[in-house]
Amino acid sequence: MEQVFDFSIPHRQPVKAIIQALIKSFGSMIKQLWPIIIVILLNKKVQSGEGSREKVFLFFFFIPLLVLSYNLFEFFYLKYMIRNGELVIKKGFFVKREVVLPFERIQAVHLDQDWLQRLMGVAKITFDSPGTTKTEEQIFLEYKVAIRLRDLLVGERTHHAVSEQQIEKSVPVISLDGSDLFKLGISANFLRVLLIMAAFAFARLDDLQTITGKSSLDWVSWLGDEAAANSAVFISAIAIALLLFSMLTSFILVVLKYGNFQLTQSSKGFHIRSGLINTREKLVPYNKIQFISWNANWIRRFIPFYLFHFHIIGDYEISNKWKIAVPATRLSFFPVLLQSYHPQLPTMAAKLYMHPAFLFRQFFISLIVISAIGVAAWVFDFQPGWKLLFISPVWMFFAYIYLKNFSVSIAANALQINHTLFSKSFSLVRWDKVVAVVVKQSIFQRRRNLATVTLFTGGGSVSLPYISMKEAGEIRDYALYKSETAF
Repeated sequence: MEQVFDFSIPHRQPVKAIIQALIKSFGSMIKQLWPIIIVILLNKKVQSGEGSREKVFLFFFFIPLLVLSYNLFEFFYLKYMIRNGELVIKKGFFVKREVVLPFERIQAVHLDQDWLQRLMGVAKITFDSPGTTKTEEQIFLEYKVAIRLRDLLVGERTHHAVSEQQIEKSVPVISLDGSDLFKLGISANFLRVLLIMAAFAFARLDDLQTITGKSSLDWVSWLGDEAAANSAVFISAIAIALLLFSMLTSFILVVLKYGNFQLTQSSKGFHIRSGLINTREKLVPYNKIQFISWNANWIRRFIPFYLFHFHIIGDYEISNKWKIAVPATRLSFFPVLLQSYHPQLPTMAAKLYMHPAFLFRQFFISLIVISAIGVAAWVFDFQPGWKLLFISPVWMFFAYIYLKNFSVSIAANALQINHTLFSKSFSLVRWDKVVAVVVKQSIFQRRRNLATVTLFTGGGSVSLPYISMKEAGEIRDYALYKSETAF
């Protein structure tokens, strides 16, 4: 028998969604309070029975009970429905709220499942709309119901009931096999992971300061003393071990993020699904793609493969958590990913380049930086600080690489920005997607009749720095002309 889901009547979240939400709420509370819990358990007065057992009981029982009870009331009193082309969410027990999201204002709908939600057949569905810096609202639903609600919202149907036969089937376009995941893993940015791990370790050491009596700076000083007391071989071994550990960690994180990755295509847009344990799904409608960018870090550019980003309306305001990159591990994927927007511009297309004055400007900025470093080293009598003066030639080398590899390809319907420094990056923008143009001139640029042009779209902006004022005016006028004639 065909199953029909009617969203025109108010619905509560299912009971099993409430159960998983309470479990996650309890886990989050433990994560926040674990340093305090350890301090209490290790307190000698509590261990000997001299402390106030009533206070300990109150902390471990009543406070979690109050938090969980509050979350239970808030969760149970949430209702959702579709009314006159709008998603209506009524929520709150202590403070009543009604959120109304018109269909045309919903730019993207996300589905998120961690391991517990997948086990219970539940998904978290969230909605993006312009003017917000995060996903606006979220509802926990059974997975099949969440799929149907997503298709109803993104498809902008006029009726409120969606059956299984009405859900449009998607055609698989990209799926990653073991070799693709291996390429992604070995080419991940392990240095960034190493820095994140260090920051996480310092934060946890500060949390435990009440127990150990030492802050993160004290531990750094201790490590410095230990390093000075040991041989260079020992220090090198520790450094290599940390580097290998960060590489292994980054490899595992990439596999967890892109495991089971699949991109499918329908008549409305791309459906992206990613995640080995925690699964995220995103539907990218073709008509809401503002521009497309792709990049490869300093390792991946030699393989080569790129990570594609579809910038949709309001995408620049959305948390990075929901920005799923599409790994194009084969060059044959490029035409498929670009065909719904605009083909990649050919190498023989007309090009704009940055003016060499950019290099002189960077040299001037580097002089200011090293002068400030030199003055600080002299004032504080910090002799090692003078070694940082090598920043200027390194700075200029990178500025020259950026200048040499920056170009803008121009065509009748689109432009493509190409630049390379540590990573190789491209941005493809259709002229009719440009909603505003800003031409800026600094004092330095005015003296040389140069300008920086910024093209704004509904999904973010791109910049063309240090081009001639004549070229800047032509780009501004043409972009505004194409934008006006597109309607």
